[in-house]
Amino acid sequence: MRVEPCRRAIEVTDVAEFWRGMVDGNAMLQWVKGRTDPALWFEREQMSLAWLRDHLAVPSQVDSLAWLGFGRKGGGLRHGDDSQPPETTASGSL
Repeated sequence: MRVEPCRRAIEVTDVAEFWRGMVDGNAMLQWVKGRTDPALWFEREQMSLAWLRDHLAVPSQVDSLAWLGFGRKGGGLRHGDDSQPPETTASGSL
């Protein structure tokens, strides 16, 4: 297994558009939004937009960093099959 950094720069030209992109593209924010009363979500969203307008210069660039893991499931034989390695079957590759 290997883990590699993945960087992405996001150009911010509109705070509301940036916020929508963050909410739409973030599983945790989607989870919170889906479990929050719509009136409370609207209130929190307005607070977040106000904070962003006060603290984020427009236009600007925001960098995002993710650590991506790459690997293969492996190790050992399949249950009940002691003749083929996990990457192959009797008829060829998986």
